[in-house]
Amino acid sequence: MEKKRVTITDVAREAQVSETTVSLAFKEGSRISEPTRKRILETASRMSYFPDSAARRLRFGSGKSIGLIVTDITNPWHATVVRSADQIVRSSGYQLIIAESNWDAATEVDVTRNMIESRVLGLIMCFSETTEESYLLIRRSGIPHVAIDTVPPFYKGPSVLSDHLYAGSEAARHLLFCGCSRPAFFTSDPGTRRFSTFTLLEKGFLSGLRKGGIDPQSVPIIEAGLSISQGQDAYARLRASGIEVDCIFCVNDLCAIGALEEAKSRGVSIGEELRVIGIDNLEFSALETVSLTSFADPRQEIMKAAANYLIESIEDEEPLDIHRKFRSRLIERKSTSRAAH
Repeated sequence: MEKKRVTITDVAREAQVSETTVSLAFKEGSRISEPTRKRILETASRMSYFPDSAARRLRFGSGKSIGLIVTDITNPWHATVVRSADQIVRSSGYQLIIAESNWDAATEVDVTRNMIESRVLGLIMCFSETTEESYLLIRRSGIPHVAIDTVPPFYKGPSVLSDHLYAGSEAARHLLFCGCSRPAFFTSDPGTRRFSTFTLLEKGFLSGLRKGGIDPQSVPIIEAGLSISQGQDAYARLRASGIEVDCIFCVNDLCAIGALEEAKSRGVSIGEELRVIGIDNLEFSALETVSLTSFADPRQEIMKAAANYLIESIEDEEPLDIHRKFRSRLIERKSTSRAAH
């Protein structure tokens, strides 16, 4: 059963003021004294009270809504997630409210608080993993929620994820099968490389290489990023270091395409001298000019499961207790297939 939300009446009774005074305490420049405002806000915080959002009421009236918070709405992975979520949520009679944290801790806390104050009935979260505060806000509010994409170490709630350990291990297995012996791993940038998605991919990749007889300590781990330009820069830095590699596993397709382009500009034969694997299986990764081997991430299946589980939890008024993982499928193209050239 969902935790009963604290109302403005509860706060007013506890703080021994009127409901109007409680409402004014949350408005900047209102006529109440500062000591009274402080006492009310402290009471509200202690009781985990979140005021209704006037903007939400004006926009949606009494409609039902579900919130979706993503880390980077410009990323193709998240764009697909948003589209899938909107279709599923609307088909079930709800409205989707979307917000972006841009991987920033303070922004994540702000948009999470706004979602709760807007009285969304449930939340689908892509955590930035840099703060625990937003998760604590969600827990205190009692709102049904489910995590997708990334799960911070402190998060113990419901989740629907891609099996990143499996993908990393499969990438290693495929590259070893192709005859590679000098692998490299291109992870995210220094600010995000410790996020669970990237650490699990790295762990699975190194574990798979170890099983194939390659010492993980010999594998260069390059802090690249999630964009084409960062992939290009990472490959340029790798070449400048003098380290010779014959294959690269990248944390997403954009980074992998950047590495491919930089290698080709230096006269490296892709699929023969260098093999590259990405993750996401973006539409343009299948283009003949790119032909990137990639993992078809099950993002639509993840979103469908997460949204449906959440809606069931809301409508049945039952706690959501799901921890599910979907496996990606490797799609081989020219970037790892010598025979394809």
